[in-house]
Amino acid sequence: MIKYSFVPLKKRNLHLEKMLEETLHELNIPIATIKANCSMLEKSCHEEKAGRRIKRIEKALVQLMELYEEVEYLIKKEILQPKPQVFDAKEVIEERIEFFEDLLRHKNLQIELHPLKISIAKVGFKKMFDNLLSNAIKYSPKGSVIKIVLKDSLLQIEDEGKGIDEKDLIKIFERYYQENEEQEGFGIGLAMVKEFCDENGIGVYIDSKPGHGTKITLDLKKVCL
Repeated sequence: MIKYSFVPLKKRNLHLEKMLEETLHELNIPIATIKANCSMLEKSCHEEKAGRRIKRIEKALVQLMELYEEVEYLIKKEILQPKPQVFDAKEVIEERIEFFEDLLRHKNLQIELHPLKISIAKVGFKKMFDNLLSNAIKYSPKGSVIKIVLKDSLLQIEDEGKGIDEKDLIKIFERYYQENEEQEGFGIGLAMVKEFCDENGIGVYIDSKPGHGTKITLDLKKVCL
C-alpha cells in the first residue's frame, strides 16, 4: 500500500520536470535570437549613437543569459539531482572558454591548462566555472589580462579588475551582495559557487586588493582521481 501511494507523486514530479525543461528550452530561443541579431547589428552599424544602444542591449542580454543559466542550474540541481561523473576538467574548461569567446574578445586571455581527471556533477562544475569567469570578465577593464590556470589539482582564475576591499571578502558569497549602491552586485552566482564547493569539499580561496584585481583559487584535491 505504501509503495503505490507514491505513484501519483512520482508522475507529478515527472510532469513538472518535463514542463520545466520545455519552458527553459522555449526561453532560450528568444535569447539566442537576440544574441544573433545583436552580433549582426554590431558588425553592420557604423553610427556612434546606435552603436552605444547596441552595447546597452548586449549588456542587458548578458545579464538575462546569466539569470537564465542560474535558473536552469537550480532546476537541474533540485529536480534532476545530477550524479557525479568522471571527466577531464581541462576539456570542460576549454569548452566553456569557447562559449565565452565573444565576451573575451576585448580581454587578453592567458591560459595554462593541464589534464585533470575529476569525479563531480559536470553541470555543477560548468556552472561554477561559468560564474567565476563571468565575474572576471565583468569586472575587468578593456584590454586587461585574465589568467586561467589548471595545475596540480588547483584551478585559478585571476583578473586585473577593481579588486575587493578586505572587509568585503567574507561577504561576497552572500546572495545579491554589493559593495555599495553605485556598483553592480554579484547576484546569486558566487553564492551558488560557494554552495557547490562546500557540498563537494572544494576549498575556495580569494586573494584581492582594491586596484590590484582578484585571484580565486579552487582546491580540487578531494574530487581528483
